[in-house]
Amino acid sequence: MSFSLLAAQESKLRIIQTNSAGDNIHIIDPVTNKVVGEIKGIEAKHGIAVSRDGKRIYVSEEAQKTVTVFDGTTLEVIKRIPLSGNPNLIDTTPDGRWIYAAIAQTWDDLSEFPQIKAAASGGVDVIDTASLQNIKTIAIKGGIHDLNVTPDGKYVVAGASRGAKPPANMINVIDTKTNEIAWKLLMSPAPSPMAISKNPDGSAKLIFAQLGDFNGFAVADFATQTKIDQIKLPELPPRATEPFRAARRISRHCGNRGSKDAIGQQQAEQCPLRLLAAGPEALGRCRAEREGRRLVDDHARRQDGLRGQ
Repeated sequence: MSFSLLAAQESKLRIIQTNSAGDNIHIIDPVTNKVVGEIKGIEAKHGIAVSRDGKRIYVSEEAQKTVTVFDGTTLEVIKRIPLSGNPNLIDTTPDGRWIYAAIAQTWDDLSEFPQIKAAASGGVDVIDTASLQNIKTIAIKGGIHDLNVTPDGKYVVAGASRGAKPPANMINVIDTKTNEIAWKLLMSPAPSPMAISKNPDGSAKLIFAQLGDFNGFAVADFATQTKIDQIKLPELPPRATEPFRAARRISRHCGNRGSKDAIGQQQAEQCPLRLLAAGPEALGRCRAEREGRRLVDDHARRQDGLRGQ
């Protein structure tokens, strides 16, 4: 799942939401919380970015191994840009000149079939938005899943793919002037996803990186290129996480109906993910398929039993 805030024409703010289990993308008005547009026929989309003027929407498609460019008004395809491998997240520089696409390992080596092997490396593809051409691949062993352009646009912070074997466990920082790796930082487990804070002058200050299955995140100082802290989040009691486990099961159950993120109104009725956050009362009212109802009702009964104790 990915989303992007679109600064569209006429100062209208829009949320563009990919739907991992479906083949469409929803465009949402955050004022009314209603779907106001839809892009159809997009299989296995992963990352999304939008031009500053809202005239273009960029989507990475795993099925096509492309970054697909859409017209921000008509929602029609402008161009599909071929990539070097399987794309994950994408980001643009603040001036809109470059798109950087994370390329994960591609599992398509059948040389030792029935064992399927991954390519030796992935990396980062660099796309020129003026020509809409993929001009360079920055090869990085193990591939990249998450990447972020720094607030000043001078660097790209790329986190190694968590599924790489052997694991790369590395942050790679790319200089956008040279499109070469400027420095690396070992970080285990592999960092994904990440966020970057900035100094008053707009330069990168800190990198906040979630570490694989670790319940927390690491903090790296950009200037010194070192890890300075690791924050562990409080553990939730088992019963507190039960609705979220149910959400994942219902999401998989309803996946053939479209968005597992339950963005559209019809999908929201069929896949009750939004209601899961509202507590057992809302869950009990949710109209899901039989499996969804069973999971939801069982949880509500257990909660009622706890309140009666």
